[in-house]
Amino acid sequence: MSTAQTNAGASPFGPVDVPRRSVLADEIYELLKSKLMDNVVEPGARLSIDGLSRDLRVSATPIREALARLESDGLVTKRAHHGYRAAPLIDARSFDELFRMRLPLEPPCASVAGQVPTQRQIIGMENLMSEMGKAPAGDDEES
Repeated sequence: MSTAQTNAGASPFGPVDVPRRSVLADEIYELLKSKLMDNVVEPGARLSIDGLSRDLRVSATPIREALARLESDGLVTKRAHHGYRAAPLIDARSFDELFRMRLPLEPPCASVAGQVPTQRQIIGMENLMSEMGKAPAGDDEES
């Protein structure tokens, strides 16, 4: 019997911090999200797990995990036996529905939030307004 089999679980390096597997899925998620948000991947484009796995040089598991998260975010859609696709652009009807839903919620929330701001909140809002007046540094989703 080999040493590896008799000492199963023991590491010659002592206690080792094993990286969480989800870290890779998180990185894939952020990469794909960025590509979708920046329209590098066109709306409606097919997203092949095998193709992405090959292109990104990772196994299919973190690709699947990332795509599942993107589906829950509404950035990709999944159809049984057809796979994933980049979500289509929102149409005028959906846009109108979204705003009709948000209208009763957001003004009262803004009213409550703005009733008694602290000095720190006021300074923060002034800083944000100042930043909003500046042009973004780049053309990507983060900008």
